[in-house]
Amino acid sequence: MGYEIWKTINKVNTEKYLYHYTSMENAYKILYSKTLKFSDLCSTNDIFEQRPKLIFEDLSDKENINKAKVIREYLTTHRKKIKILCLSTDQFNQSDYDIMCENLTFDQIRANVTGRGFALPRMWAQYASNSTGVCLVINKQKLFDTIKNQSINITCNSVKYINSHSTHLITNSSLNKMYNLIKSNNDNTLQSIILCNSGFVTHNFFCKLSDWKDEREFRIITTAKNRDDIIEINDITSFIEGIVMGHNVDDLHEILMKSLITSNCDLRRIVFEDTITKIKKY
Repeated sequence: MGYEIWKTINKVNTEKYLYHYTSMENAYKILYSKTLKFSDLCSTNDIFEQRPKLIFEDLSDKENINKAKVIREYLTTHRKKIKILCLSTDQFNQSDYDIMCENLTFDQIRANVTGRGFALPRMWAQYASNSTGVCLVINKQKLFDTIKNQSINITCNSVKYINSHSTHLITNSSLNKMYNLIKSNNDNTLQSIILCNSGFVTHNFFCKLSDWKDEREFRIITTAKNRDDIIEINDITSFIEGIVMGHNVDDLHEILMKSLITSNCDLRRIVFEDTITKIKKY
């Protein structure tokens, strides 16, 4: 299993793994509790996600204007009930890889994990406390199996990166459907709206500006009954297959980290060395 995880970007199955960057403090919380928690959508650092983006077909229809206002107010009010898990992915482009390898030796090419989802410099800097945190390597299918076994209803997809945001053109039928759901005042209204995989959901929750493209984000979204509810995925040992320690992590963390993981989890350190990125064993 260990060898499969640490392959170079041109050799790995890019659909097999997902990656979660976090601080050392949060990593210990995750490993001690054996749970991975969803965050509030409003806690993300993208300001455009704080309010829904919505428009409808007929701007001259006063009834539709009022319906759109009701929908916007509902989604704004209940936004903290939308929970999100943000992960990174492997992505491979043959031409980019060939350019990267042009001036490397054979041994450097074999060792170079640049491009892997656990080797993203921006993510190490921004979400893993300037490389003093960790990156969790997650088996994607096993994660989904665990979520299903816990009966957590989700929608998920890779984020599409766009040059500029535009409001979503919602059809009259979709507008009426959302409006009627909200007016029904059903306990499952928010879940019905968010988990329906509609164009509105894709536009609002799976599109981000290209400024964020280096995150290579894959999102898993669910909803809670109350804004303060905690939704967590239990039994993380069933899907976490590797832990990467940051380049700047003190070696003293090795012993404690090893005491918290199972034999099915491989612990490594990432090293940014000259023009390549390496993974080293402890």
